[in-house]
Amino acid sequence: MAIVLARGAVSQADPAERSRERSVRNYQVSSSPIGSRSETRHVRTENDHRRPPRVRLDAIDAAIIQLLQADGRASAVEMARQLPGVSPRVVRYRIDRLREAGVISVVAVVHPQSLGYGVIADVMVETEPGRTLQIVDALADFDQVRYVAYTGDRDISIQVVTRSVEELHGFIHQSVQLLPGVTRTRTYLLPETRKPAYNWELPSDVVPHAETRVPGTG
Repeated sequence: MAIVLARGAVSQADPAERSRERSVRNYQVSSSPIGSRSETRHVRTENDHRRPPRVRLDAIDAAIIQLLQADGRASAVEMARQLPGVSPRVVRYRIDRLREAGVISVVAVVHPQSLGYGVIADVMVETEPGRTLQIVDALADFDQVRYVAYTGDRDISIQVVTRSVEELHGFIHQSVQLLPGVTRTRTYLLPETRKPAYNWELPSDVVPHAETRVPGTG
C-alpha cells in the first residue's frame, strides 16, 4: 500500500487538532499524583495476549508512519516540511500518540548479516503438553534466537541467526533439543529475505481516504 496524504488535510490552525493538543496539555497539568488510581495505565507489549482496541488512523498518521519507516531518525521539523499544512508541533504530538497507543515503536534494528551472522533459519519446536511456556522462556534467553512465538499448546516457532550452517546445527542439537520437554525440531534455512518484518506497510483498509503520496518516500 502506498501511504498517502491529501494536500491541505490539516492546517497549522486546525481547531480540532489544537483542541486535542490543549486537552493533552490540560491532562498533563491536572493529572493525579503518581500511584493514584486515575494515573494507572496499562502499557501493551508483544507479550500481552489481550485483544487491543483498534486504533483509528487518518492520512496524517499514515504519512508520519511512512516517513519514520523511511528514516527513523527524521526530526519533526524535517517531516513537517514534507506534509503540507502540518506543523512540527503536530508531528510530535502525533508521534507521541501513536507510540502511547502501541501503534509504533521507534527503535534501532540490527542487521545480523552485517556482523557476520549470515545464516538465518526458521525452526519449529514441538514440546510435551504443559511445557510450552517454560520452553518459550528458555528459548528467548538464547542470543542466537531472533524471535519466539508459539502457535498452540505444543508448537513453538523461533528464528535463529548464526555465522555458519555448522554453528546452526550445533545450536539446534546441543542447545534447543536438549531443553527438557522438547520432543522434536524442524529447521528451514532462509537463503534470502525479501520483506523483513519491520517493513510491514499499513493495509489499504486502515486509511481508506488518502489521496496523494508523501514526496520522497518511494
